[in-house]
Amino acid sequence: MADVRERERMLLDYAKHGLLSWSWSKVAYEEDGHRVEFLVQAQGMMLEGIHLSMSATLSQQIADLHSMLLPTAKIGDIVYRAANVKLPPKTQVINATRAGIVEQSQKLDAAIAGRATALVADMGKDWVLSNKLKPEVAANYGWHVDTNPWGGIHTDPAVTYPAQPGAWVIQSVGTRHSPQHVDYSQISRLVSRQAAYDGQPIDLGVLLQSPAASILSSEGPLKYIRQPGVPDPRNKSKAKAFAAATVAAAAIGAVIL
Repeated sequence: MADVRERERMLLDYAKHGLLSWSWSKVAYEEDGHRVEFLVQAQGMMLEGIHLSMSATLSQQIADLHSMLLPTAKIGDIVYRAANVKLPPKTQVINATRAGIVEQSQKLDAAIAGRATALVADMGKDWVLSNKLKPEVAANYGWHVDTNPWGGIHTDPAVTYPAQPGAWVIQSVGTRHSPQHVDYSQISRLVSRQAAYDGQPIDLGVLLQSPAASILSSEGPLKYIRQPGVPDPRNKSKAKAFAAATVAAAAIGAVIL
């Protein structure tokens, strides 16, 4: 695993220098008379044309650097239904090698077929926010399909089923991996903290910890809006300033919500 850890250290350094790329898609969703709009990475993150698989730890650190969050499982369901391009899962023997990640990226590109700006689901399984998170436990979710079973594989109802029928997942919210786990299927997809609730700007993290969280969280208000135990990659002054801004945003959010 030493090569995987070194690869992740290099990717974090690339992220700090702005060398990773992604495009945004805006998604709007309405429930119980309320509307939320948020930005999600259309096809995950890329480096030199390769769709990146990574650990929950690295996903969280990149999110910290760029004012983003891990999605929730419910956000994953919403993104799947909103996607312009829906892909069946691209499976291979479980591995975390560079060759396996490149092979997975090539399979995805062949299926996306040049639709470079399209919102695509699912690129892979997401690392997600959940009240089940612990410093030693990450949560993953996804690989949506439309049947049960799928290709001889048992699937589980998506977290929004049956309220929004029609989607199943190969990976229900799972807590069997540590935050350091990496494999080819964990193609990270992050969401921006910039969002709108009923037409008013709001920090998505504030929304997910508010009484209105159920619009994007099947677990209601979240205890955590980042993977516990992951070191913040920003310098201390920037991290402190961001924490203060989050407190201010929460005060504004309390008025809106």
